[in-house]
Amino acid sequence: MRLTVVDLRVTVLLAAAMAVLMSVILVYQWRSYRDVFRGMGLWSAAPALIFVGGTLYAFRDTMAFALLPPAGAGLIFTGLAAYATGTRQFLGETAPRWPWVMLVAAVAAMWVFTSISPSMVARAWILAIMICALAGETIAALWSHRRNTFTGGFLLIGLALVAVLMLVRAVMISLPGQHAGLAGLMITQMVYLAVYGLLLFWLTIGFVLLGEEGVRNHVEHLALHDRLTGALTRGALMDRGAAEAGLFLRQGRAFSVLMLDLDHFKQVNDRYGHLAGDQVLRAFADHVRATLRRHDAFGRYGGEEFVVILPVTGRDEALTVASRINARQDQEQHPRVTVSIGVASCEAPAAGKDPALLFEQLLRDADTALYAAKAAGRNRVLHHGQLDQRLQPAA
Repeated sequence: MRLTVVDLRVTVLLAAAMAVLMSVILVYQWRSYRDVFRGMGLWSAAPALIFVGGTLYAFRDTMAFALLPPAGAGLIFTGLAAYATGTRQFLGETAPRWPWVMLVAAVAAMWVFTSISPSMVARAWILAIMICALAGETIAALWSHRRNTFTGGFLLIGLALVAVLMLVRAVMISLPGQHAGLAGLMITQMVYLAVYGLLLFWLTIGFVLLGEEGVRNHVEHLALHDRLTGALTRGALMDRGAAEAGLFLRQGRAFSVLMLDLDHFKQVNDRYGHLAGDQVLRAFADHVRATLRRHDAFGRYGGEEFVVILPVTGRDEALTVASRINARQDQEQHPRVTVSIGVASCEAPAAGKDPALLFEQLLRDADTALYAAKAAGRNRVLHHGQLDQRLQPAA
């Protein structure tokens, strides 16, 4: 059973055209978030490149132009390289250069096996190897960051199927008795064309979903983080604190809270201006984050007041962390702003309490210690349990 040449080409071009139409969504996402995400512009260009390349490759036998196969393959390669590079950039990584170097070499080889030493088998293997390499590069990027998400899994499966399809096609073309042109495709080649079109559409949908996932995560980040300092908002901070208090109540897992306040911060705004004050807040937030562990939480409580939540941390460890923050802030450059820190810890069992209320109580204890530290001269660390002791400057 055979399909006509026109039917085969219409199938390929229709699937590719659907992918191009889907890429309009990627163009919209890129135009809306170009200052936030890198790589989406390359994603939006990839389907069009593959569409044009597939069109040239589909008409390679009806147009007597020796550059059609290498030109068509080159555009297909460029589209896939754009997907690979764009994915690395979207995920915040530096994209390697080898796909583009390999692309140039592959296009040159396609020209050799089209014009100098024509070989359908050689071209099929060049196409398969190149597509497998580019698909593998994209798979490696997604595997590191998105393998546990639906979108990541969707794309990983699609890319793997593309690589397998191209290898199977190259093997089938290499078998004796196979016809060498688009007009002579057997049933295996018809299946290849149909599956190829579906997979191209699959990948475009996958990258649209990945872009939508990135936009959603960005919006959620904006909702949960203070725009100036990047610290958690007060609401997000309270939710995280209640969660840690819940773990403490259920598992007895100790945790501590630091309340931090920049000393005489109003004088910075009055003397140097609010822009300088904003810079001080950003620098302070950066150095606090650099001091903390990955699972610690850092939020802006209000104005120049910040809160740090230290999971699985008792009194002594919390005081050590607070002292490091205090000492490092005391070394900051002009304008010099010191920090006072109050510390409170949950270590003893407290069954029957509401997690949110327990965290609020811990905040009050830390706040009490903070203002005691300020009353003692500022630029120091004090634990709530030390209020009856003589205050000492932080080490």
